[in-house]
Parts: sequence; C-alpha cells; structure tokens
Amino acid sequence: MVFAYFKFGNAASIARAIVPPTLFSKSAFVARSNSRYRFATSCGTGILACALFWPAMFQVKHIDHVALTVKDVDRSIAWYRGVLGLERRHQEVWGSIPAVMYAGETGIALFPAATPIPNPAPDRRTSTVMRHLAFQVDRSNFLRAQAELRGRGISFTFEDHQIAHSIYLNDPDGYEIELTTYELDAAS
Repeated sequence: MVFAYFKFGNAASIARAIVPPTLFSKSAFVARSNSRYRFATSCGTGILACALFWPAMFQVKHIDHVALTVKDVDRSIAWYRGVLGLERRHQEVWGSIPAVMYAGETGIALFPAATPIPNPAPDRRTSTVMRHLAFQVDRSNFLRAQAELRGRGISFTFEDHQIAHSIYLNDPDGYEIELTTYELDAAS
C-alpha cells in the first residue's frame, strides 16, 4: 500500500468533492477509480491521508503453516511438542520431512538445514527476516505457560502491549516464540 499525505484547508469539503454525499462519512470514505480504490480519512487537523491499493483478487482464510529450517528436526519436534504442546500431523503421508506440528489449525513445518553446521540467522531486529512466531492463548493458559516455563527453567520475557500481554522465549534454534493473550486481568 502506498500512502501520500496532503495538507488541505478543509479535508471534509475535499472529500465531498471526490465522493458522492451518500458515500461520504466524516471519518473515512472509499471510492473506486480506474480499478483501484482510493481511501482517505481526515485526521481532524485538516490533513487528508490518501492510499491507493488494488482490491484483493481472492481471500486468504488463515495462515496454514510457517516453514522453519532447524539444526535437528527430532530435537525441534520434541521441543514444540513438550514445551508448547503442538501435535504432529501428516507423518503417515510425508514421512519424517517436513515434520509438521500444529496448534489448532496453524502449523509449523520443520525442515532440516542443508548443512550440519548452518550459519546463524541474522539479527532479527536489523534484517528482513521473520522477527518472531506468535501463538495466541487464553488468559488461563497464558498464566499456566509462565508457571510451566519457570518450572522447567526456560527463560522468557514479559511485555505489556496495552491491548495484549505477551511472553517471549527462544526455541532450540534461536527462533523467538511469542505466547500472547488479549484477555487482560482486571489489574492490568
């Protein structure tokens, strides 16, 4: 999506000029133009933000799986099963590679590195790589996960995202795993 910001004296009058009054809303509008859509919104400060994007040609249902390259597939299977409770599926069809582990309908496919001593992943904060893999849990499982991880001596960090609470830990290959809940307790 490409954003362009323009300063106008009165964003609402510009919006009314572009879109028929029946489609106009004080907060946002969408208008079709040359098989692209134009979206604009007034920020309340006389700034009109516009974005051009193309309509989706199809609809994505959900993420099916994320593929991870790991040093030791068996070690990763054990970790994802033992620590996160993921279930292995499709082994009878695909054999041992990839090892596909599921949490509900979302899977991770574990592939072995092509070399016995793979290069370490680049720093996820400064490179264009997967930053982390997040699994959503309810509040009781969020609290249970913290107790379990502490009991197993697995370190993690907690973050309050205001709308969600998350804990972050690393798998055996250094991938950052997030467990997050949007069910906040009353004390938050």
